[in-house]
Amino acid sequence: MSTRDKLINAIVDHYSGLEGKKLNVSSAAKKIGVTRQYIHRVFDDLVPYIKGEKPFTDLVENVAIGGQSVLLEQALTTIETLKSELASLTSAHEKELKKITENTYTTLMNSDITFHEADEVRILMEKQALHFEKLVSDKKALETELTAIKAKQLSKEVEKHISSDVTVIKPDLEPIFHNLKKTGDIDVFEEEKDVAIERALNKVNGLPDNKKIKIVIFIERYLCKLESFVSKIEKSSYEYTVILSLPVHSTVELKLYAKKIVGKGILSLWMPILDSEVIVKAQRKFHFSDIPEEEFASADKMSLPRISDGFSEVTQFLVSQGE
Repeated sequence: MSTRDKLINAIVDHYSGLEGKKLNVSSAAKKIGVTRQYIHRVFDDLVPYIKGEKPFTDLVENVAIGGQSVLLEQALTTIETLKSELASLTSAHEKELKKITENTYTTLMNSDITFHEADEVRILMEKQALHFEKLVSDKKALETELTAIKAKQLSKEVEKHISSDVTVIKPDLEPIFHNLKKTGDIDVFEEEKDVAIERALNKVNGLPDNKKIKIVIFIERYLCKLESFVSKIEKSSYEYTVILSLPVHSTVELKLYAKKIVGKGILSLWMPILDSEVIVKAQRKFHFSDIPEEEFASADKMSLPRISDGFSEVTQFLVSQGE
């Protein structure tokens, strides 16, 4: 079975079930054993079906005959289940409606009409008061969010000269992390993150070609502060050093990004490690409280790259608590 057929089968199998959840590109890629970037590059026409923007039924004819039989059985089972649930809900709804109607008539017959109208006014005023409180709360939340946005606008990408011969470049991910926490859309997060990393790479590639430049890639695993790492890099015999902080936790993606830094001199890679999960949690809680959990999980799965992946040197260093 081709990779495309596997992807189509995964899409149809997901949406023909009763999960009720939308599929995202990252999850679909994991199901068939490829990367998210590969799906976007090779099967971009199937992305709307993955996200549920187009009906998966359009793809059923592309599923193998055996797969269609399974889907038909699933569909029939789903229909029967839904019929049963609908009948149960309809019966319960009719009973509840009858009960409410009888209670309403009894209440109106045994109560004074004027008292009933006054009670309705009281309820309406309470609802309006609650609505006003909600508007005030929403206003404060928006003001807080606006303040945060303004602060982020003032905080540009970290690109500072530590000295005349050392420069640090780091993608600006704060607004991207904020958007992920707000929307929960992991696909949009990955796309925005790719764009931020590309901007940082463009800055590196904008440097003049010079074999005496040393480019140090710092793998951002959220274990130590960038400033602490910069202090570890001693002045070398190279005329110029660029420290590039990359929040990349896939060896495959890292190799692709490394290939884009061409002809710029020595390419070195440093990756922090910690031998205690307790210290890892403490470091992240103290220094990286704004980072989404998805990034932590991704960073924890990363394995150490090799020199054969395109680097002149690969260094793994132990982080001390508090760094």
